[in-house]
Amino acid sequence: MKKMNLDKLIIGFLLGMCLMLLLGASGQGVSQEVGTWQVSGNREGGYIVNTKTGQVWWLDDTDTPKFVKPLPAPK
Repeated sequence: MKKMNLDKLIIGFLLGMCLMLLLGASGQGVSQEVGTWQVSGNREGGYIVNTKTGQVWWLDDTDTPKFVKPLPAPK
């Protein structure tokens, strides 16, 4: 059975750590900003607001199948 060289083991470990750090750093900035969506509701339903675009949806809880319908933009 062959013996492992300590220097090759250390180099392999360091290369693996560098690869993990690079992959972790490349995922930065992919997710949406915090606070983009706001939700408010009561017993009859609720509003979902995209604060970035101003689009508003109404979640109607009175119908048997629940659905979300967009509201028209204010004039």
